[in-house]
Amino acid sequence: MNFKQFPIRELDNGFVEILKNRIKNEGYNKSKPLSVVKKDGVLLIFDGNHRYEACKQLGIKDIPYVEYPESTELVGAGIKANRDEETSKPMTFLDYAFLTKKLHKEGNTYDDIGKVLGWSKTKISFYIDIAEKLDEKTLNKVKEQLFTQIPKNVNLDDLDSVNIMFTSVNLFNPSSFRDITSLNPENQLYIVEEIIKKKGELKGRKLKDLCKKRKLFEEMEGHVNENLLNTDAKEELLKDINNGVYDDIKQVENKVGQLNKDVQKHLICGDAIEELKKIDDGYIDVVITDPPYGIEYLSNHRLIKDDITKPISNDERDNAITILSDAVNLLYNKMKPDAHFYCFCNWVMYPEFKQIIEAKFNIKNLLIWVKNNWGMGDLEGRYANQYELIIFATKGNKKLIGRRDSDILSYDRVAGKKQLHSAQKPVDLLKFLIEKSATEGDVVCDPFMGVGSTIVACGDRNPYIGIEIDEKYYKIAKRRVESE
Repeated sequence: MNFKQFPIRELDNGFVEILKNRIKNEGYNKSKPLSVVKKDGVLLIFDGNHRYEACKQLGIKDIPYVEYPESTELVGAGIKANRDEETSKPMTFLDYAFLTKKLHKEGNTYDDIGKVLGWSKTKISFYIDIAEKLDEKTLNKVKEQLFTQIPKNVNLDDLDSVNIMFTSVNLFNPSSFRDITSLNPENQLYIVEEIIKKKGELKGRKLKDLCKKRKLFEEMEGHVNENLLNTDAKEELLKDINNGVYDDIKQVENKVGQLNKDVQKHLICGDAIEELKKIDDGYIDVVITDPPYGIEYLSNHRLIKDDITKPISNDERDNAITILSDAVNLLYNKMKPDAHFYCFCNWVMYPEFKQIIEAKFNIKNLLIWVKNNWGMGDLEGRYANQYELIIFATKGNKKLIGRRDSDILSYDRVAGKKQLHSAQKPVDLLKFLIEKSATEGDVVCDPFMGVGSTIVACGDRNPYIGIEIDEKYYKIAKRRVESE
């Protein structure tokens, strides 16, 4: 015969094996015919799909059947016919969940499904939620319990097949899944495994309270993932949360705040552009930086070859302009809505630097740093250079602190044996700028920190982020921060 399966649920392979064994030993029970509807010359099986599958695998083609009118509603008829526990496996809540989802996906309204199953819209919605919100791993774990499990190396002739089939069905109460499906995949699986482990004793209020507890853990973990800056401490903190160390979200918020204070002082060896991308938006209060000027600086004043006389990284003109442009675009987003920006430069690069900075920030002043002694360069062909420019710009409406100071700043340049970097700035000058723009606790960033003078100037007063691409300069900066 031209049979075709019309299963309203997933076939249970374990149950098929039991039926195969019974049919092989006892023959097909002809008092249990397949229930079919003939459509387009095909006999659609709406009841008896497990029996048909067993026969098909055994190569049996002569199977008794009862033909119903073509107008028969297949799903409803299949559910009503599925009452015989000898040769039919009762519908589980998971079967109903995926059936309602399937019917709805095929375009049936809740009213249509309600007429077939005799259910309210609320119940239909609940079962569809189970099918849609259960994670795949959790779903498979539930299936393991609801589907027939045949122990290995067991002779089916010696077993009561009914006992095999239904030992685990009662572990789960469908109403419990209202709480379980609200959890993330990891906690869904955890709850289901706990139900199985406790062999159904975990139910009612105990189960509800456990789901509530795991939901709280999710909120705690979410806060940690979104707000914790110290990634090294994350694993241990999440472990403590899952071990029940914290009773409420406030305790976790306090712990995250404490850990963040410890990590708000960052020294980073790396490319400024790549490292700036990792900083949270709206995090920085003040930027003070001395980017590459594009002059390929190399002092010939010293006779010894050391770190001071080597070219500065990324200091070619075009490269310097590109780097500053990229940095400014990133920094604007990383800075708070009201923030200050200081950028050192020389008169040669000022036009390009000004154009880049004013595209994002509001330039308020051009400060003149008088060095009180002059630098190197063309010793015979031009006047001695005794000053540097500092572009002062703002984002938002951040005000300067204290009295109104002059735009002429006189601080001795770092020279002689104290000089660790060819473009090193005096700590006193940087400290002055910090105190004019940053209150205690404000975050200061120098993405081109060199040997870390800006960071040293922060002291214990201000959290900082210092970035330097040159490993040797980075190590000098780290030593200075630790010792000065």
